[in-house]
Amino acid sequence: MAFLLYDEVDYILQALTIAERARLAGSQIRGDFLSEWIRKQRDDLWENKILEALCIIQNYKMLQKLGCNVENEKMRFVPHSPESSLFVNCVRKCLYHVCESLDSEALKVLLENVVQDYSHFRREQKLETFDPEYMELNILYWASHGYIR
Repeated sequence: MAFLLYDEVDYILQALTIAERARLAGSQIRGDFLSEWIRKQRDDLWENKILEALCIIQNYKMLQKLGCNVENEKMRFVPHSPESSLFVNCVRKCLYHVCESLDSEALKVLLENVVQDYSHFRREQKLETFDPEYMELNILYWASHGYIR
């Protein structure tokens, strides 16, 4: 969800990278990215952005717990439509759907292809990779290094 909410690529990449490395080291501590993100918001649109992100990731139980009518929210945000987004970055929404549509093997192939292509893009720099199951982390890394925008 942090992938959809945070606009600051470098910040959320660093926070998620630290969390991923802690997870790999066996830590049970989880970052509270949502509360932190809410505290940083300076406008009244943050609630709508959370609702849209919840629709995109299909967390309908949470929407119900928040008192929302799921069908109304799905009609409002059109979560499966890649060409529309009201509050979430449309490109991130599309990339999220691409990641979710690929199985584990296809994610590995995508990651391998990007690493190979990046070697042609920036010969002097090796592209760091993360677990393909957390492809959003890889995408943030690519964005922070200018491979995608």
